Amino acid sequence: ATVSLGGAKMIQVGPRYVTYKETVAEETAERCRAVSENKENSLFMTAAPLGEALSLQIESGEIAADGDALARTNILVNDHGWDKPLASKVWAFGPDHSGANLLVDGTRGKVGGMENIKDFAVSSFAWSTKEGALCG
Repeated sequence: ATVSLGGAKMIQVGPRYVTYKETVAEETAERCRAVSENKENSLFMTAAPLGEALSLQIESGEIAADGDALARTNILVNDHGWDKPLASKVWAFGPDHSGANLLVDGTRGKVGGMENIKDFAVSSFAWSTKEGALCG
């Protein structure tokens, strides 16, 4: 279709043929911070690239949110060099529970209450990965 911009200016309009994808090129230099309403709890988040090989395994379904968690942990540790404690705490894939974005509980040691916020963190992650970039 042709659209008039006024006067002699015309542009040709057609279906979009470029898919826009955002990616993380390197680990974030700063942590994003959220503070609870009572100011007693803070949640810090960073972003880091997964790597092309891991992204492709996720996109192909070889590694999936509904797959065996132990097998997923072993793949992350043995094939991608993740620490085992970190690899065993993948909370979510996004967007739509299947994309090549991962939400991982990166706490070390004994941190109480993480299970209490998991549902909120996962739903926020799902929304943000579906809608676009977290931090600009």
